Amino acid sequence: MLQGNQHKLWIINVQNQVCYIDDEQQVNAVSEEGFASDIAISEGGVIWALSSTPDPDGGGAEIAWLDRHQTWHTISHGSGAFEITGGRKDQCVYRTSSGALHTIDTQGMGGNICDTYSVRSMDCGGGMVWALLSDRTGGIPQLHYAEFSESLQWNKFAGIQNPTSISVNDRGECMGIQGYMPFEYQLPGGVQRLDARICPPALQVSFKSNLYLLSAHPTRHGNAIYEWNESGDGFWMDTGLKGKRILSTYYSNTSASLT
Repeated sequence: MLQGNQHKLWIINVQNQVCYIDDEQQVNAVSEEGFASDIAISEGGVIWALSSTPDPDGGGAEIAWLDRHQTWHTISHGSGAFEITGGRKDQCVYRTSSGALHTIDTQGMGGNICDTYSVRSMDCGGGMVWALLSDRTGGIPQLHYAEFSESLQWNKFAGIQNPTSISVNDRGECMGIQGYMPFEYQLPGGVQRLDARICPPALQVSFKSNLYLLSAHPTRHGNAIYEWNESGDGFWMDTGLKGKRILSTYYSNTSASLT
């Protein structure tokens, strides 16, 4: 399989192509146009895509993963995926139309890890799952967290928090967007805005080993992509890149080899 962690950032461009950004900041497409609506990375470095092809069995869309020859392999899961994130090792975690969460790996093996509550959005990382869900019928979806397991046991995060674009890093810490601004949700109940002198209004945050924002201002080439730079007090650096979706990876200097 392609080791996605050898690159710090993956994107979906305005042509709905999956692309990686190389060390020279060049954009390299690994799919045809119109291929994907979302991307994810497993903790083992597998790149997954929520394709633009409807799932014939379960509604939603088909899921695919990318091998080392840059060939996509479709996984038949029968439940219909509406959202994806990366799971453990080579797994993908996907959400169905009913809000249930399932795992599946590159061999097509997996199972249901949550069907008690209707999950609205979610992300995984560092052995944790964070999600927006309502724990009672008709309730407003709130931020919850759980240790990754075969049967998730949810804990409600303190206060009333319903961020969009949930992203969980390699330490299991959660970030999200509220009011177009990035916030960090700190256990057991702290909330902190990731402030800076200039913080662009954002649609999406992605944080595994490096922190990125997708701005809320579209252009014909896509939305501007910013990276958090920790120099001094920290600031948001315009990468000069544009896209529709962003994906931070579990990047390290030792992850550059293919497996």
